[in-house]
Amino acid sequence: LGYRVEDNGNKLFDVNWRKTFMNKTLWPFVGGILNQNDRLRYDLHDFNLNAKVLYKGHSFKTTFYSGRDAAEMGMYENNVSNVFDWGNQIIGITHNYDLARGRSLQSSVSKSKYDLNLELGLLGEDLAFTNRQFKYVFESQYRHTYNRLNWKTGLFIGLDVTDPIISKVEDNAIFKTNLEKQKQYSLILFFS
Repeated sequence: LGYRVEDNGNKLFDVNWRKTFMNKTLWPFVGGILNQNDRLRYDLHDFNLNAKVLYKGHSFKTTFYSGRDAAEMGMYENNVSNVFDWGNQIIGITHNYDLARGRSLQSSVSKSKYDLNLELGLLGEDLAFTNRQFKYVFESQYRHTYNRLNWKTGLFIGLDVTDPIISKVEDNAIFKTNLEKQKQYSLILFFS
């Protein structure tokens, strides 16, 4: 499901939403092939939004995306149960400035998040793993085109953060272990 607005071939606004209905269509059919006590499910949905504003050689574009997948598998009369779900979110802003004569300046800033949840259950003992990753980016570049010669130079600054957690359930008690959070910084100057 989506909606788009264009002006002279420029996409100014675009929004769309997707969702699968496999849990209502495909998996009941597949489930009929499996043992009736087993369980198998998968589904996904996402949302995407882009908007652009043009003003005197400037263009400002915002982007937002959010998506999620989920899967579940239960076997042996649900004594074994595995549940997975994962997804990501991205938000960003980009500014382009046309300096004329084949020159342009582009700057962008963005934040993204990815997370994964995994639950494994076997005969009453459960183990779960959660991992979250965050990425922060700033990038700026100058481009110049002259007589079919293209070159660009710029700067990239990034931060990646990983935050994993392991959980174990024994006798209805939950034990959580926060693993070491990791950070990685990037600074790149480029010319090509």
